[in-house]
Amino acid sequence: PRPPPLLAEPLVQLSNQLLRCTHLHSVLVKIVFHRCSVHDVRAVSTTLNLMNSWMTALLHRLQEDRMRPADAAPLSQPLLRSTFDFAFFFRGMAVLFDSEHVQVLLKACEFLYRHFDLLPDHQADKMRTTMLRGCLTRLQLHWSAEVRSFFAHLLVLRLEQPCAWAVPRLPSEPAPAPVEPAIVRQFEAAAARLASLAVQALPAERAQERREQRGRPEQPDEGRQLRQLQPYAAAALALYEQLTAVRRDMQRDLSLWSRGASSAAPPSLPTLKCDTSVLDLEEDRVIWVRESELGKGIVFE
Repeated sequence: PRPPPLLAEPLVQLSNQLLRCTHLHSVLVKIVFHRCSVHDVRAVSTTLNLMNSWMTALLHRLQEDRMRPADAAPLSQPLLRSTFDFAFFFRGMAVLFDSEHVQVLLKACEFLYRHFDLLPDHQADKMRTTMLRGCLTRLQLHWSAEVRSFFAHLLVLRLEQPCAWAVPRLPSEPAPAPVEPAIVRQFEAAAARLASLAVQALPAERAQERREQRGRPEQPDEGRQLRQLQPYAAAALALYEQLTAVRRDMQRDLSLWSRGASSAAPPSLPTLKCDTSVLDLEEDRVIWVRESELGKGIVFE
């Protein structure tokens, strides 16, 4: 097969039509991943663009299922769940998240931020574990402010919460399954580690004041790698706390809407925002804006 950037548009349209009546999501994802190099930004952009179109179509069909009568058979739910090779997909995403290229990381974060709800609960926990073990600290404290922002949105509003937590639901609809307690504890430990690093980066007087405010003793040094990332810890912690507040407000507003106590429209997840000045090459700007359907969900500043 051709590399993803060379696929003809009619072939892309055919793939979307094919997925309306088949269970080939896993096969197509394997094809484009195998033909994609993590070192080729254009290929990564096109690959995630294709996958986005396939997953968006599936998401729309799942939303239609929610509107069907309870005794009616679902149209689409078994498609991704019964035949999809999640282990392969997770390995592919891990390769993208291991990249040092800012645009690759931004695109990977945005793709998972947009489509995380499609993962079954037990597979979502595996994705969370993959992120915790592989790249959480590195991306949370990344030198690029854009990467820190995209990953913080993914972490606070997706990974730390149950799948579909932000989907408005009526009181009669079941609540989403909670995240495994062991994974919750790992996220809490990561948040505590970030707070500790941020305190260590402050001047002595402010550090002591911050420790007293949080009621936590000073933590021991956690290694050379963390010391190298420490200069970004304060900014990362401020962003984490800001998004945590956004999440609390969303949870409150969703609860009010569900009980009929609010006439306002239910809240939706924040839109990711990207400063185009971080795109070093004009070619990269063209790839992001013109070739990536994912880019249509981003506010460029």
